[in-house]
Amino acid sequence: MNCLILVDIQNDFLPGGALALPDGDAVIPIANKLQPAFQLVIATQDWHPASHGSFAASHPGRNVFEQVELNGLPQTLWPVHCVQGTRGAELAATLNRDRITKVFPKGTDAGIDSYSGLFDNGHRKSTGLDEWLKQQDVTEVFICGQTTGYEL
Repeated sequence: MNCLILVDIQNDFLPGGALALPDGDAVIPIANKLQPAFQLVIATQDWHPASHGSFAASHPGRNVFEQVELNGLPQTLWPVHCVQGTRGAELAATLNRDRITKVFPKGTDAGIDSYSGLFDNGHRKSTGLDEWLKQQDVTEVFICGQTTGYEL
């Protein structure tokens, strides 16, 4: 079975969002057009608690994009973004969600960031995505979305 993973197509990564990517909304029509070609469609979602350790605001005297250590791992400090339950954390309104079978939240632990949809940055905790794909007998994975939009 094949699977399309829609990566972090969320309001805070779109123009006007807290951590907007240049032309971040350009991926939405592509994601919508691709979905019917796949047997399975899932999404990842940055889903941070308000006090997440990756936020510069959680480190008084530190600035956005500064490098620090967070629980033994190097960490880039980001603006507050994709906070659980906020509009910024929601999947983009123009993203077709009808075919999305499951959404995998990431970055949910305030003490460690999670750039991957599979596990946190220290590989300490799984999101469950890998195991779920295996349970669904997925043999091919295709990825579309917001990935490495920042160069520091």
